[in-house]
Amino acid sequence: PPLPRADEQRLRGLLREIAQTPPGDDVLPARLGKSLMSAYEALQPPGRLGFLSILARQDVDLSTVRRSCQNLLAAEDDCRAAASLRARGALREALEPPSERIIGRLAQQPGGLRFLVAMRADLLSALAQRGPFAEAAPPSPSLSPPAAGSSAATAAAATAAAAAAEAGSVASPLAAEGGEAGEGEWGEGLRERWRALDGSLRRLLSTWFDQGLLKLEPLSWETSPAGLLGRVMQYERVHPFTGGWPDLQRRLGGGDADGASEGGAAGRYNRMFALTHPRMPGEPLVFVHVALVGEVPSRLAAVLPSAPPPPSVSPPSAPPPSASPPAAAASAAPPPFAPTTAAFYSISSPFSGLRGVPVGGLLIKQAAASLAAAEPSLRTFVTLSPVPGFRTWLTARLARQRASGGGGEDLSGEGAALNELLQACAWLHLACASAVPRLHLACASAVLRLHLACASAVLRLHLACASAVLRLHLACASAVLRLHLACASAVLRLHLGRTSAAPRPHLGRTSAAPRPHLGRTSAAPRQALSAAGLDETAPFSELGPLHGPISTGGVQSPEQERADAVRRSLVGLCARYLCRATQRQRALDPVAGFHMRNGAALIAIHWAANPSSYGLEESASIMVNYHYDMPEVEARHSAYVAKGVTELAASPEVWRLAHASGSLT
Repeated sequence: PPLPRADEQRLRGLLREIAQTPPGDDVLPARLGKSLMSAYEALQPPGRLGFLSILARQDVDLSTVRRSCQNLLAAEDDCRAAASLRARGALREALEPPSERIIGRLAQQPGGLRFLVAMRADLLSALAQRGPFAEAAPPSPSLSPPAAGSSAATAAAATAAAAAAEAGSVASPLAAEGGEAGEGEWGEGLRERWRALDGSLRRLLSTWFDQGLLKLEPLSWETSPAGLLGRVMQYERVHPFTGGWPDLQRRLGGGDADGASEGGAAGRYNRMFALTHPRMPGEPLVFVHVALVGEVPSRLAAVLPSAPPPPSVSPPSAPPPSASPPAAAASAAPPPFAPTTAAFYSISSPFSGLRGVPVGGLLIKQAAASLAAAEPSLRTFVTLSPVPGFRTWLTARLARQRASGGGGEDLSGEGAALNELLQACAWLHLACASAVPRLHLACASAVLRLHLACASAVLRLHLACASAVLRLHLACASAVLRLHLACASAVLRLHLGRTSAAPRPHLGRTSAAPRPHLGRTSAAPRQALSAAGLDETAPFSELGPLHGPISTGGVQSPEQERADAVRRSLVGLCARYLCRATQRQRALDPVAGFHMRNGAALIAIHWAANPSSYGLEESASIMVNYHYDMPEVEARHSAYVAKGVTELAASPEVWRLAHASGSLT
C-alpha cells in the first residue's frame, strides 16, 4: 500500500470512529472530522491515493443486508404492515455504505464541503491518469490579484483531463501494486471501488450544490467584493486577464455602446455572473462572461473586450461658431443601443471536484433569466465556443487515412474530404519547397549585385581620390615654383639697387574632391511565398496565412484555390466531428457534450474565429455557436440524455456540412 502502516492504521481508526458515531453526537464528529481532514491534507499525493482506497472499501455489511432482506420477506409473507415498514427502513439503513455516512458527517463540519470537493478532484485525477499519481495539490485561492492569468496550455490540459474523466476508460495508477485481478485488499476490483466512491460523491455533491442553495452573483466593479473579483481573475482559464485589474474592469464595464463593435454589431455591453455557495463564502464555483451585442457573433474579437487605444496628444478642437444649442444636439443624438443577443463566450470552474455536478448549466440558465429581466430587448441567447477536441480527432483521422494510402473507409464523404485536405497540404508543401530555391537564387543575385555596386563605388572613390591628390600636388608645386621665382627676382633687384616689394605669391586653390557616386542597389526581392506552416508530416502545426475569409467567387490563383480547399475541408470535418464523433452515444467533444446536456442546439461553425495560438492548437481557429432557446431547453435536454447524439439538436446548415464533409454549398 502507498501508506505507511502506522498512518494506515490511524486513518482506518478515524474512519471507523466517524462511521460509528451516534447520529445525535455533534461534538465528537467535529473533533474527528477536523483530525481526519488535517491528516489527509498533510499527506503526499501517493498517500492521499491510499486514503481514497481505504475509504472506497468502507462498504455495506452483506450479512446485515441479507438479514434485513429476510426480515422484510417474512413480514410481507405474514402481512404485517408495521413490521414490513420497519424492515424496509432497516434495509435502507443497511444498504447505506459507511463511506457515504462518513462523507455526510464531513460535509457538516466547517470547511467540510471544500474538503470534499478537493478530495473528489484527487479521485478524478487518479481515475484519469495512466501513470503515477500527479505530484500536485489542488490550487489554493489567493485574495491578492495574480500577476498573470492561466496559460492556454493550462486550459487545454484541463479540457483534456475533463474528456478523459468523462470517458472513464483509463488504467489504475495502483496497477503496479497488485492490479485489478491481483490478490489482496489493494488489488481486487480497486478501480470499480473508486468509481463507486466517485458516484457517491457526485450524487451527494449534486444534492448539496442544487439550485436552492446556490446564489447567482452579478459581478460588478463597484459593488462586488475585491476578494471575489481577485479569485475570478486567478481562476479564469479560457481567456486569461493578461492586463490585470484594468482588463477585469473592461470586462465588467459598459463596453463600446456608442461605437461600432468589431464583427458588425452596433454596440457591446459586457457582463459577468458567478454562482456561490453559503458554505464556501467568497469562492466563485463557476463564472461566465457575457457580451450583449446586436447579432450572433462569429469571431472572438467581436465579444472579447480589447485594451483601449492610447489617448491622443492633440488638443481638442473648439466647437464651430454655428454649433447647435444643447437641446437641439440632444434631440439629434442617436438612440441608445438596445442589444438583441446575449453571447456567452467563456465559462470556467476552478473546482474540478465539481465535474459532473450541473452547476455550469444552472449558471447559464439563471444568467439568461437575469439578463432577460434587465434587458427587455434581448431575444437570442447563444455561445461562442471552442472545439477543443477537434485537432486531436483530426490528427488521428488523417494518420489513419494516410496509412491506408487514401483508400480507407469512406463514410458519407469523410474519406474524400480527408483526401482533399491531404492533397491540398501536399500541394502547399511542394509550393513552399519550390519557393525556397527561388528565394535563395533571388537573394544570391541581390547579394551579387550589391557586391558589384560596392566594388564599382570603391573604384570610383579611389580614382577620384587619386585625381584630387594629383591636382593638389601639382597646385602645391606651382605655388612653390612661383615663390622661388619671386624670391629670386627680389634678390636680383636688390643687388641691382632697385628696391621693389616682392609680389605676394598666389597660391593655387585646389579643387574639391568630387563626391564619389555610389551605385544604387536594386530593391530587396519580395518573398516568393509566405510561410504556410503546413507540411506533409504535421499539416496543422501552424495554419499561418490560411486564416483569411473563404472566397465566394471571382478569379482565384492556384494558391488561393488550394487554401480555400483546406478551409472548406476543415469546416466540413469539424461539423462531422461535432455531430457524428461519439463515445457511449454522447458527443466526443467535451464542450459540445456540456452544451448538449444543457439543452442547447449547434447552429453555426465559423472559420478563423480565434486565430490566436491556443485557438490554433485546440480547434484550428474554428469556433461554433450553441443556441439556448429557453422554451426548448428542457425538451432538448431530455432527448439528449435519453438518446444521446441520435437526438442531437443542430441547424440544417450544420447537418448539411456534416453530411458533405468538406463542402460549404
